[in-house]
Amino acid sequence: MIKKNKKETRSSKARSKIKNLKKIEELARIKNTGDVVSKAVQAIQNDTVRVVEDQVAEKYEFRYNDTNNFVKKGTFYHIHYTKYLKEYYMTSMSHDSILSRLIIRQKNFTEFGKYNKLNGQSPMHLNGYVPKPTVEDYKNGYMERHFARKSNQNSSPFEIHPADNGVSPLYTYITMQWKITGRKNIVNAFNKLQVLIASKTFLNIQRLLPDFQYYRGGGGLSAKEAVMKSLGISEKQIEKKIKSTTKTF
Repeated sequence: MIKKNKKETRSSKARSKIKNLKKIEELARIKNTGDVVSKAVQAIQNDTVRVVEDQVAEKYEFRYNDTNNFVKKGTFYHIHYTKYLKEYYMTSMSHDSILSRLIIRQKNFTEFGKYNKLNGQSPMHLNGYVPKPTVEDYKNGYMERHFARKSNQNSSPFEIHPADNGVSPLYTYITMQWKITGRKNIVNAFNKLQVLIASKTFLNIQRLLPDFQYYRGGGGLSAKEAVMKSLGISEKQIEKKIKSTTKTF
């Protein structure tokens, strides 16, 4: 008899628990269809630009906004980020206008929440950025690129500075590896795959990404370096030749 791996068993139980919770939530939603939707919850939902789902509460981590009682450990919740740069927490794995209840975090505050509270930050709008591959990037053969698109609009994506990645909840972000040296057929295939993966999030991102953008042949060498390499000439040899010629004159 084949014994099941303990990790597989735990994973199976977790999946089963999630399925059961989803069924319970659905039944509760049907039962409470006639209930009045909370105006506060509805207002937050209307202003939401991004949602983080399937979170699990720890002990004493939240209180219910309407009763002030602690939320039970293991309760599923989700996070709303609004266009006014506010962070709100509600019960249920994903948003449900009937079942979701507003809860208030008591501990384990997010970096976003801490920063927002200390700095009173205002909505941040990102600017486009044109990257410049470094010498190190060419040596490695790859560069990392970052893109963003406004979450609440059918807007086009654009490239951003690495430091701007994730700074504003008004945007959705992706990061990709971009091949810039090597055999052209391999570079082409790799970058096409990156575009295909990215297009699942940003449908029209291919317009920003020509297959050989920033590509440099010769293993990352400049045109001058590539010619010198093919001739078997080094920079030191050229410098030595120049010095010897100068001495002659």
